[in-house]
Amino acid sequence: MAVENKSGYLTKQQIEFYNEEGYIVLDRLLSNDELAPAQEAMTYKVSMIADELFRDGLIEDKLVERPFKYRLAELFEHLTAEEFLKYGRSWRDRIPGYFHLMSNGKILNAVESLMSRHTPNLPRNDVKHRCSNRNATST
Repeated sequence: MAVENKSGYLTKQQIEFYNEEGYIVLDRLLSNDELAPAQEAMTYKVSMIADELFRDGLIEDKLVERPFKYRLAELFEHLTAEEFLKYGRSWRDRIPGYFHLMSNGKILNAVESLMSRHTPNLPRNDVKHRCSNRNATST
């Protein structure tokens, strides 16, 4: 279900879809400018992974010239699932672009919409309030 949504707050139908299907697409929720720090952080992380794979002799080409949207998949194209789990799984680095993305008000509104359904006593601004002065967020 792809729905354009500029605020991040989910409708009842979107929440029902999420509960049934396990995902929801909020098409164009964030602008390119809002996504830029996260994409920069992810590009950096993919380069870190490529460096590790190259260092350990698992790849011969770091695919530096490949477009962002293909590079990670292509780095692991001929590797095993175990190698992917070892090298490609950790995205918990404290790279500023991740925090920028996860503290975006629109994303917090979407998360809050889902949380409020399961925790009726949660104030509407609780998620944003709890992370506004922190360096990391978890949901």
